[in-house]
Amino acid sequence: MSKKLREKQQRRPGLVKDERGMGTLEVVIIIAALLALAILFNTQIRAFADRAFQLVFNDNRIVDVLGE
Repeated sequence: MSKKLREKQQRRPGLVKDERGMGTLEVVIIIAALLALAILFNTQIRAFADRAFQLVFNDNRIVDVLGE
């Protein structure tokens, strides 16, 4: 360990163990990972959403059931 680093640690002993802001950093990393996954699987996510919306909002199936 260098002399300057040792002197800094002696002046502020809690500097290295200070974990303020770590929660924010973790949230930022998680958001970045989710965005990267969304970009990588963009076409698959869109195809899944399209199928889900077609299944839920398909007017023809509702009209067929009501018409019987």
